[in-house]
Amino acid sequence: MKKHLLFLVFISIITIAQGQSTLTNGQVYDFDIGDTLQIRYNTPWNSQVPYKYETRVVLSKTITTNSDSIIYTIKSTFYTPPSTFSTSVITSTITNLSAIAPLYNNTSPCMGMLLDTMYFNSCGILVYKKYPGPSVSCTSQPFQQNTYLMKGLGGPYFDYFAVAGPPPENYYKIELIYYSKNIGTCGSLITTTKDVEKNDEFYIYPNPSTGRFTIKNASVIDQLIKLFDLTGKLLLEQTTKGEITIDATYLKAGIYNLQIKNLGAVLNKKLIITH
Repeated sequence: MKKHLLFLVFISIITIAQGQSTLTNGQVYDFDIGDTLQIRYNTPWNSQVPYKYETRVVLSKTITTNSDSIIYTIKSTFYTPPSTFSTSVITSTITNLSAIAPLYNNTSPCMGMLLDTMYFNSCGILVYKKYPGPSVSCTSQPFQQNTYLMKGLGGPYFDYFAVAGPPPENYYKIELIYYSKNIGTCGSLITTTKDVEKNDEFYIYPNPSTGRFTIKNASVIDQLIKLFDLTGKLLLEQTTKGEITIDATYLKAGIYNLQIKNLGAVLNKKLIITH
């Protein structure tokens, strides 16, 4: 059954699976023929270039005679909204299946100061995560911050991936937003501009309200929420993702503009407050 849930969202209690403290290559890159993943590549914060979406479908799987390597043939399709597609067939070889899966492809002064954890995300997938400790200041280039591997879903995925130049203009996200495997389906597959708009859409309820209302959106990335009166005066500003309840009962009855902004779009909806 399809789960319309968000990826990389913490559950309230972090659960360690059977005492595991990391994941092996064989666990992370365990795919079957027909498995489908979609990855979203976010553009820099100061860019108007749209997201890119890569859909990967496993076409074949070959296990070597010593059972220590797997060769996958994968169909990779990149979609850049509104209508640009490019497709190729690639070969990926996973070796040392029993070895610990690496998270980093570069050297960084922050690597020795990172913490790690394992938990089940909201789709029920075991995730291994590395993240900076509270006193870490990662300013040298390049570095990855909040990096993830997922059991049976590959990686690494990044909350922010700095490539060059001063932050935050250079920050990217590499996110898994959809999968379909024998264990089930989770997320929303993006193949059209309507899918993009639907994924960015948000809902307000109740509306009208007495000033206490809930905002729910389907995006997996951070959203900047702003509330304006009809003169354009900013009354409230907050960052969130997923679902949040806001108490604005202190505001006068009237019509307000609620704006939600992420890296790809700015959406506006009318909010009505009554007393």
